[in-house]
Order: sequence, then C-alpha cells, then structure tokens
Amino acid sequence: MKRLLLFLSLCLVVNSFAIVPDTSNTPRQGVGSDRYEYYGTAAAPAITSVRDKNTGISFTTADTINFATGGTNRMSIDSSGLSIAGGFIVNDIQEVSPNTSVTTSITASTLLVYNGATVGTANIVLPTGPVDGQIVNIVSQPAITVMTITAGAITVNGGATSMTANTGIAYMYSATTTDWHKYK
Repeated sequence: MKRLLLFLSLCLVVNSFAIVPDTSNTPRQGVGSDRYEYYGTAAAPAITSVRDKNTGISFTTADTINFATGGTNRMSIDSSGLSIAGGFIVNDIQEVSPNTSVTTSITASTLLVYNGATVGTANIVLPTGPVDGQIVNIVSQPAITVMTITAGAITVNGGATSMTANTGIAYMYSATTTDWHKYK
C-alpha cells in the first residue's frame, strides 16, 4: 500500500495526474458517509492525466486494476494474473521437428520448424481467434516443398506455398479487413 501511495504521489507531482471525483456522488458501501469512490472506465479512468482524460487507471471490478490508453483497456491485473490486449507474447516459440511432413496449429507468436531434411508437406493453421495487429512468425531451418497456410474460416492473403531453407515469413491479422496478411 505504501508503494502504491508513493507511486500515486509521484504521478501527481511529475505528471499532473488527477484522481477523478465520483460523478454520481453516490456513497459506496463500506466507504463511509463522507467519502465517495469512482471506479472509472476505460473511456473515463478514475486516475488520469490532466491533459489526457481517456488514458489512465480504473478499477472496474473487484480485485482488478485496468490500464487504458485512448479510451481502450490495454492491460489488466487481477487475481489470475496479467492480461495485455493485442496478443502481446514474450519469448513464445512453438517448435516442430517433422520427418517428412507436418500438420500443426500455431499456438505461439513464432513457429520454428527444424530438422536437417527437407520437409515435403507442411499444413500450418494460423490462430483462428486473433486480435487486431497480432503477428505470427514462421521460421524454417529446412526447405518446405509444399506448404498450405489456413486459419479456419478466416481468409489468409498471401499464403506461402513453399519455403527455402533458413528463411522466415510473418503474418499480421487485421480486424478492419478481418483477415491475415503476409507482410514479411
């Protein structure tokens, strides 16, 4: 608690943060008759910068701290852990070592295909529940003769049909067009 108070104090001094008052002036249970709470939303956080009213910290549900930018929730910390919007994954590599063929659904940000021999056939399924801007990399040490890239009902634009040895490709999901695009 002392660290949180120190952090908030520093924010007030350094960044001109403000704790937004409860706009409804409704007493919350357990707070007391002379105090009010405002939990905030992504669009109007409880703790925000004076210059940027839709970027800040809110407490929308019990045991949850939310961080928003531009009126959109970007990160939440709750009793189950940390959740970051946008499919942010750190050091997440899925490895496959096929003999002559491979069929796999990508469950990580990078699929690494490794094996000394050329892979004859590779059927790769991109994530079928992606978020806007999500990037998936496919890196292959061996050559892949015939490759099919799908994503369930989602369209894959620029699906590679083969790969030379020691190369990589990447796909990015666009929520605007609701499809995967090859971009590397």
